[in-house]
Amino acid sequence: MFKKIVLIVLAFTLALGCTNAKAAGFVTNSITDLSMDAQHYYHTKVDYADMVVTHVDDELYEVLHYTQSGKMLKLQLYKTAWGTWNLGDFSLVDNTGIQKTVIGGGTDWEYVFRVFNPITQNLEFTGGNHGSEVCSSLVMYDSVTGLAVNPAIGESMYVNRLVIEEDTTILLANVDYLPYANVKRVYTVVGDRVNLDCKVTFTRD
Repeated sequence: MFKKIVLIVLAFTLALGCTNAKAAGFVTNSITDLSMDAQHYYHTKVDYADMVVTHVDDELYEVLHYTQSGKMLKLQLYKTAWGTWNLGDFSLVDNTGIQKTVIGGGTDWEYVFRVFNPITQNLEFTGGNHGSEVCSSLVMYDSVTGLAVNPAIGESMYVNRLVIEEDTTILLANVDYLPYANVKRVYTVVGDRVNLDCKVTFTRD
């Protein structure tokens, strides 16, 4: 009887493992390297909000959303001096035009790495704010409609669920900008909520 129970449990475990492997194999979109939870979040059609994305200039986008109270939430996405894109201030604007910062931006939100430099033999800070990260691509789209979000400068576009995908490379700045890691950030903006999933892939020991 004991052996039968063990065999049944073993068979169930193997079957569950195969099922999970098959489920993971079904994902073939552009963010397959992110977690399954993150992929579910980005592609679920349940949550959405009425937003407007404005392309202010070459270095700035603004995302606007009106709350139920009539106030406007404004989120900035701006290009840094070193070429990557950061989330800026998350501000609340009332009907008189008075703006208050809810969450301050102006830096990398998710990380700064301190790594060992084999050339200088020093521990050095790396990442965007330290002049050692470059942007390779920035893509924005509405994951409810599937439409690309790329309005011309001075124009706006309505969005229900804004997904921002940015790919960058982190470098060792003092050794001819030697790359050591690739980073993929995926921001999902739905009204007053911002979700960030960040994957770092080290390409050098």
